[in-house]
Amino acid sequence: MIRRSASITQTMNDHDRKMALVVFRSPELDQLLSGLPYSAFYNALDPKLEGYWKFVGRVNSDGEWFFHAPVPQNATKDSFDFPGYLHETVGTEFDLEIS
Repeated sequence: MIRRSASITQTMNDHDRKMALVVFRSPELDQLLSGLPYSAFYNALDPKLEGYWKFVGRVNSDGEWFFHAPVPQNATKDSFDFPGYLHETVGTEFDLEIS
């Protein structure tokens, strides 16, 4: 979900990238991350993003998550592959349902 779809405003003065905030459900992601130390959120760096972080974080302990990351300026909920972007960030495919 793009910030605009959720009516969350964004000031672009601090940075020049459009950011996405996606809320999704994925008990499978809980299983995938169970081998790592427990954390409320996980960060990923991608050299293509020139220092911008991607974040995957827990909304609750019932398999709900959020994903915050830069996206192309022309990205919309319908035109951008958010599940694919999440899979790329985590490093593997997993089942998810975007809220």
